[in-house]
Amino acid sequence: MDATDRKTRRIGYEIANVSHLMRRKGPSTLPSTKELTPMQNWVIGYVREHGETDIFQSDIERVFHVTGATATNVLKRMERDDLIVREPVSSDRRKKRIVLTPRAIRISDDVREKIESNEELMKQGLTEQELAVFFSVIDKIKENLQK
Repeated sequence: MDATDRKTRRIGYEIANVSHLMRRKGPSTLPSTKELTPMQNWVIGYVREHGETDIFQSDIERVFHVTGATATNVLKRMERDDLIVREPVSSDRRKKRIVLTPRAIRISDDVREKIESNEELMKQGLTEQELAVFFSVIDKIKENLQK
C-alpha cells in the first residue's frame, strides 16, 4: 500500500467492512442459530456467561437497554421455543430467574466454538506485537467515539 492509499482509506469504512466479513462467517451462519433473532442469541450468550449468578428480566432490560415490554416479549418467545425456563426464587416468589434449557446450552456451545474458530482465523499471520498494537489502537478509537 502506498502513501496515497493510506490517505484515502477511512477507518469507519474499514471497520464496517471487517464487521460485515465477520457476520458472514459468524455464529448466525450456524444451522442451530438460523431460527433465532439476534436478541435471543445475545440473551443466551449473556445468561451463559453469567451462569454463576441469577439473571432476571430486569438484568436483560438493563444490559440490552430494552423496555420491560420488549424484554417480556423476547423472554416469552424464548420460553415458547424451549430456550429458557423462568424459575421462581425462594427469597421472592415474584422474581423469576432465567435458566437456559439444554437446547439453548447446545446452541451456546456451537456459538462459542464458532467464535473461537473465527478468532483463530483473524489472528493468523499476526504477531503478539501486532495484536497489542491493534488492541491499543482500537481502544483509542472507542475512547474517541465515547467523548
